[in-house]
Order: sequence, then structure tokens, then C-alpha cells
Amino acid sequence: MKRDDCTDKVYKAPDCSHSQGTARSVYSCITTTNMSARKLSGVMMRRKSSEGLLDTADDLAEKLDCLGDILEEIDHKYSEAVEQECVNEKEHGTNVRLYRRLKEGLESARTLIGCLRREKWRLNRRRMSVELRLDEMEDYKQHVKTDMSSLNDTVDVLSMRLVQLENDLVEQQEIQEDLEAERAELQEQVIRLELKCKDLQEEKNVFQEEVKSIKRQRSNASLQLENDELLSDLEVLQEENKNLKEMIRALEDANNPKNQDGGSYMNGYRNLQNIEKNNNKLPNKTNFESALLINEQSESTSL
Repeated sequence: MKRDDCTDKVYKAPDCSHSQGTARSVYSCITTTNMSARKLSGVMMRRKSSEGLLDTADDLAEKLDCLGDILEEIDHKYSEAVEQECVNEKEHGTNVRLYRRLKEGLESARTLIGCLRREKWRLNRRRMSVELRLDEMEDYKQHVKTDMSSLNDTVDVLSMRLVQLENDLVEQQEIQEDLEAERAELQEQVIRLELKCKDLQEEKNVFQEEVKSIKRQRSNASLQLENDELLSDLEVLQEENKNLKEMIRALEDANNPKNQDGGSYMNGYRNLQNIEKNNNKLPNKTNFESALLINEQSESTSL
């Protein structure tokens, strides 16, 4: 509606004086727009990407587009009239100065519109990149939530495993304490056994010394000498045994000259033979002991 009103007012201007007032109003609008644009450019230089700033920039760009269209229509419609007035008036006249300022304002407005459009395009791209990053951030957030849930499960499992390991550690410590106690007991037993082994070794050494002394005392030569002595004694005893037998026979003959029984001599002889047989049956008796036994038996028989 404003554009239509402005166009109607411009179209109704019959002469240059009315066009001069319209140009002044347009110039004031352009000045205000330039001031707003400067403020906006200062804000845009700081690169604030808020929603309110983008909406304001969109509204300002639309209004400047409308203003640019109006100025182009004025330029096309009244350019010949302004040039004719410039020829009639002086070079530095008011209308010429206003027209030039109007042209400069139009160019600056067009430049500002281009800058705003480029800035809008850049901000749109930035918004799109931010939205893409936000989408990526949402995806990453979902992945992080999933990872956190799995991590919580892993933490629970590890906590249970840690409790189990602590219980195992306590059990192993108890087992270790028991083993250390057994080890201490075994060490005491080892010490006692070592002392006992030392005592036994000392006794062994004493016994070995005794055995050595006994071996030195009873060597082979001494044993052979003792054996020879025993053999000689045995021979003597055998001779004595024979003599005793003869004496026994003589005594029997003297006591029984007539052999009244007819078997006393034979009985005495048989008794001697039985004694010799019994002596021969003794397995662990030496010849010396057997001789002594024969003498004892013969004496008992004679009695």
C-alpha cells in the first residue's frame, strides 16, 4: 500500500517543484535507510547470527528492494525533465544538487542491498551448516547415549567382577595366611630335624670310630689266631674224650668182669653213641662246646 501511495504521489506530480518535494522525501527516506543500513552493517560486521537479526535483515532488504524499484521508476520517468531543468538552471542549482544526491543515494542503496543479500546468503549458509551440525550433534548425542548405556552395563559388569575379585582376594589371603602358618611350622620341624640329624651324625661318627677301633682290635690275623687256638683246644679235648671213653670202658669192664647181664658193656657203648649222635644234631654248637657236652654226658653216664 505504501508503494502504491508513493507511486501515486509520484505519478501525480505535474511539474518540477512537486518532483522536487518528492525527491526530498525520497532523499530523507534514503538517508534514514542509509543510517539504518550503517547500523545494520556494523551489527553484521560483528557476525551476530540471532533469529531477530535475520528477521530484521529480511524486512530491511524487502523495504530497500521496494525503495530501489521506486527510485528506478523515478529515474526513468523524470530523467528527461531533470536534465532539461539542469540546462535551464545554473550548474549548482538546488534541483541539480538534489538530483545528484538522489542518484548517489540510489547507488549506495543498491550497493547496500547487494551487501545485505550477500550477507543474507552467507548467514543462510551458516544457518544451514549450523543445522547440519545440530543434526550431526543429535546423532552424536544418540550415539553417546547408546555408548553411555553400554558403558553403564560394562561398569555394572566390572563392578560385579571387582566384587568377585575382592572376595577371591580375601579367600586367597586367608589361604596365604594358612600356608604361611604351615610354612612356619614346617620350618620349625625342619630346624628340629636338622638338629636331630646333627645329633645322629655325631652318634654315627662315634659309632664309626668305635667300629674302626673294633676292626683294628679284631683284625683277620687275630681272628685266625683265635681259630687256631680253638682248633688246638678241640684236638686236646678230642684226645681227652678218647681217653675218657677208654677209661669208662675199663671201669665198666672192671665193675662187671663176668658180664652177668650179658649186655652192660653194649649198653654203655650205645649210650656213648647216642650222646655223639645228639651232639652231631646240634646245629649252632662249635666243636669246643660239643666236646664239653660229650664230657658232661659221659660223666653223667658213668655215675
